[in-house]
Amino acid sequence: MKLFISWSGDRSLFVARALHEWIPGIINDAEPWLSKEDIAKGAHWPSDLKKGLEESKFGIICLTPENAENPWVLFESGALWKAFGDARVCPYLLDLEPSEVRPPLGHFQASKIDKEDTWKLVRSINDAVKDEKGKFRTDEQLGHAFEVWWPKLEAQLRKVPAGAESKRPTRKDSEVLAEILETTRGVQREMSQIAGQLYQRPLFWPVSGSSFIVPGSAGTFLTSQGPTLLSTVLGSMVGAESPIVLESDSGKDKDQAKKEQGDK
Repeated sequence: MKLFISWSGDRSLFVARALHEWIPGIINDAEPWLSKEDIAKGAHWPSDLKKGLEESKFGIICLTPENAENPWVLFESGALWKAFGDARVCPYLLDLEPSEVRPPLGHFQASKIDKEDTWKLVRSINDAVKDEKGKFRTDEQLGHAFEVWWPKLEAQLRKVPAGAESKRPTRKDSEVLAEILETTRGVQREMSQIAGQLYQRPLFWPVSGSSFIVPGSAGTFLTSQGPTLLSTVLGSMVGAESPIVLESDSGKDKDQAKKEQGDK
């Protein structure tokens, strides 16, 4: 699986090169693509860059305070997002906090350059390899490989040159609050859509007394046990196209129960 590494500037390139060498040691079927290393001298680089973007199935954006708003980084990030969505685009942050990254890059799930976040990044890459039918590692294998290889990457990242403090991006509180509000409203819209779908397809309907009809896979499922009994079968019922017939031990409706009491 080809993995595109985006960079801009000397410090970003330093991190990108470290990842380019390091990732294949952990996930053999992940093939990092870096323009500085994988475009041949004399080649038509725009064509090769376009090809690298199109063939990649995962993207890492090496962000620093110096390039966080660089137009070229934004262009490559947009191309990656258009190709396969935000689930497979990860900004890798050097001397940055996720809260300091402005949209659109701020909408991606970023990882800081530390052991915990790098582990999460590696797991995401491994999941992508699995989705692409590649040779992925089991969780145990991946964890073992990461513990072996992490010190090597950590040692390289400690050699990254210091950056200029004056170029560190700043964000106003009002801008951060506006982004939070926008994200919250997006989540609310998604939840409303889900709720609407559930409302249009009820899980069970009352028939008579305490009997219910539940969607199943063949016939009609009737029970007088109510939600207590239903909770044990909903998992197998949801999503079926036609109902199931099942009679509980107390599956008689109220009219039948009264008739029997009168006979006694």
